[in-house]
Amino acid sequence: MTYPMTDTPQKSREFHFAHLAIFVTIITLLVMGRLCFNEFTWWDDNNTVHHNPLLNPPSLATVQFYWLHPAYRIYAPLTYMAWAGLALVARVSPDPDGITLDPLVFHGANVLLHVLAALVVCKILRLLKMNWVGTFFGALVFAIHPLQVEAVAWVSGLKDLLSGLLTLVALWQYLQFAIDDRDGTRRPFRLLLSIASLILAMLAKSSAATVPLAAIALDRLMIGRSRRSALTSASLLAITAVPLVVIASIAQSSGDLAPIPLWQRPLIASDSLTFYLHKLVWPINLCIDYGRTPEVAMNQSWIVIEWLVPASIAAALIIFRARVGALLAAALVFVAGCLPTLGLTTFATQFFSTTADHYLYWAMLGPSIAIAWVFTRFPGASPLRTIIVMAIVACAALLSIREGGFWKDDFSLLAHTIAINPNSFLAYNNLGNAYYRDHNAPRAADMFRRAITAKPDYAMAHSNLAAALHELGDVDGSIAELERSISLERSQPLRLRQTWIIDLNRLGQILLGNGKPAQAAAPLRESLAANPDQPDIKAMLAQAQTRSAHPAAARASSPVTP
Repeated sequence: MTYPMTDTPQKSREFHFAHLAIFVTIITLLVMGRLCFNEFTWWDDNNTVHHNPLLNPPSLATVQFYWLHPAYRIYAPLTYMAWAGLALVARVSPDPDGITLDPLVFHGANVLLHVLAALVVCKILRLLKMNWVGTFFGALVFAIHPLQVEAVAWVSGLKDLLSGLLTLVALWQYLQFAIDDRDGTRRPFRLLLSIASLILAMLAKSSAATVPLAAIALDRLMIGRSRRSALTSASLLAITAVPLVVIASIAQSSGDLAPIPLWQRPLIASDSLTFYLHKLVWPINLCIDYGRTPEVAMNQSWIVIEWLVPASIAAALIIFRARVGALLAAALVFVAGCLPTLGLTTFATQFFSTTADHYLYWAMLGPSIAIAWVFTRFPGASPLRTIIVMAIVACAALLSIREGGFWKDDFSLLAHTIAINPNSFLAYNNLGNAYYRDHNAPRAADMFRRAITAKPDYAMAHSNLAAALHELGDVDGSIAELERSISLERSQPLRLRQTWIIDLNRLGQILLGNGKPAQAAAPLRESLAANPDQPDIKAMLAQAQTRSAHPAAARASSPVTP
């Protein structure tokens, strides 16, 4: 279904689009630009960028590694190549935390990618015959909605931004191909550009795999091509995506999660979708950890009827599709964009939450289309309507600016998260780490204890509490926490044990340093059995064995640590 608009000469259209692009860019920069001056966080940024040894500095080995291996259960070589390129120009003197990269470069790249994505959204909306007012406000929904802040503010969110930008380019070129084909002009290079963009998008983040579903929805419901033509074109995109989907599935194995029964998954997906719809309309209390795990979702009494919300919306759109086909297409684009992380399939980060704002990045094209259609379908503008619309835009901008302020550093980000989700064991643990780096061991220990209260089987919190207690001189408490962490880690598959070897070594060192060489030998042997290439630990074990065999000599000598 298409919507008429007044034809204008080509030069005039270009003139208007240039002005539209300028206004969208300026507003986006006014809202998101201040994010450039935030610091790095330790919410994954340490692993992906600022303490990643392969990026400090990057080399040819960096390129080779990321093209041949997944990292942190994500196969995203193009994203890591982007980070490597940024790291080459962002070198600075080390700060107190040992960071040798300038966060301004990385935040600036995120904002730039987001601006470019917003401009591509403008192109898509114009291709779909939206008027200038509709295109402007539709693009602003994508550009400054508070749900977009997380992806832009988070340095690690570059994977969402880069993949999202390339996804939008793939849809833009696909729609241009479909329009030309509908009008009797065959331009296969447009489809080839779409396929190439999709490949690159999936190499930045695999969630772009659902682009063919969005393409079919827009093709059939808005471009108006036949079912056969739409399926034929979109199938080429789908075939292209299959090998990369397989690679991503292998990389993102979630063996640390208990298998989620198949009958529960549609309920979890409907819970996620309803949650997103609520945040889309009422974007208040956004945070990085909503704590909506599968277990939490299934324990809600209303989950058995929650599916009625998206089902009712879908039914209404289908029944009235002859009149609101564009809204149905917009809804399908939104669902396609967040489909990989709704909960129908199991993914690794579900261990703390199925939902996250950055999962919606390119899915926000759907709401953009819906708003643009409303302004195009009902073009009249009364003073009251203008005031209401501008008030909504101003509120969205202020909410986004406020949300971006929480990302200025770890203390504000994590405290904000805890205020919204008091059961966020990850936020407590990371805030404890922030206090520990700030040489505030008592406050750090308190945060680690809160993390353990929220999730008693969280091994990393026990490990971190052990370090804080040792700093405070509580040796027995530190030993007990290390033993608890090691016990919890042993119950996990080898590939999922994050602190196991480190804790074994620390436990051995503490026991040896406190005159317990016989007890120290056991964890040191276990560590070496897992990783024999540890010369310092071999020396420590030899020391423990010598002292255990000659206790009198051990008492007369001072402990030596590597």
